[in-house]
Amino acid sequence: MNQEMIKTHKNDFRSQSGNALWIILIAVALLAALTATMIRSADTTEQTGDIERYRIQASEIMRTAAGIAQTVRNMQMQGISENVISFQANDLPAAYNNANCTADNCRVFHPRGGGLNYSAPSSGWLDSSHSSLTHYGEWLISTVNALDGAGTDNPDMILFIPAIREALCRQINVMQRIHGATDPIPTSPITQTPFNGTVPATATTIIVDMGRHKSGCFQDTGAGNPYMYYHVLIER
Repeated sequence: MNQEMIKTHKNDFRSQSGNALWIILIAVALLAALTATMIRSADTTEQTGDIERYRIQASEIMRTAAGIAQTVRNMQMQGISENVISFQANDLPAAYNNANCTADNCRVFHPRGGGLNYSAPSSGWLDSSHSSLTHYGEWLISTVNALDGAGTDNPDMILFIPAIREALCRQINVMQRIHGATDPIPTSPITQTPFNGTVPATATTIIVDMGRHKSGCFQDTGAGNPYMYYHVLIER
C-alpha cells in the first residue's frame, strides 16, 4: 500500500472519529435539554396543581363564611338582635356561649336556630406550625375589631380562621382581587377575643384597610405572625 493510500485512510479515520465525537456531544446536549424541559414541565405541573388545590380550598372557605353571614342576617330579620345571637357549639370552647341567648332560636348552630351544623376548619387549610395558638382549628367570631374601610370605626362582627397556610391566604386575596399573585400580603394587628354577647362601644383593634373588601386574608403582626382569613358578618 503506498503512502498516499495510507494517508487517505488515516484522514478518513480521523474524519469519522471527529464526526462520531460531534454526534455524541450533540446527543448529550439534546439529552440535557430534554431533561431540563421535563423538570420544568414537572415543576409547572406541580405548581399548577397546587394553585388549583388552593383555589378549591379558598372557594370552600369563602362559601362557608358567606353561608354563616347569610344565616346571621336571616336571624336578625327574624328580630334576633346582635347581642343575643349565640355561636355556641359542642366543638367550640365555652367562651362562645352567650348568656343573652336563652332559647334555641338564637343559636346559629342549632336546628331550631340558624340551622347550621358547626364544622371545624379543615386541617388542610391550616399551618400546623401555629397549632399552639389558642384559637387554632376554630372559626373565631369576634366583635372587638373594626375593619378599616368597612362602615365606621365601631367594632364589626367578624369571622376569622387563624393560622391558614400562606399560599392559601394569597390565593384568597387573588380571587378577591385584593392584590396580585406576587404582591405582599397585607399585615395588621388583631385582637382574638371570642364573641359571647358583648359588643363594646369602641373597637379594641383597627384592622388594616383591605381595599374595602369584606372578605380576605392578612398576616397578623402578633405572636408567630400567622395568616388570618376574615369575613365581616355584621358591619357597624
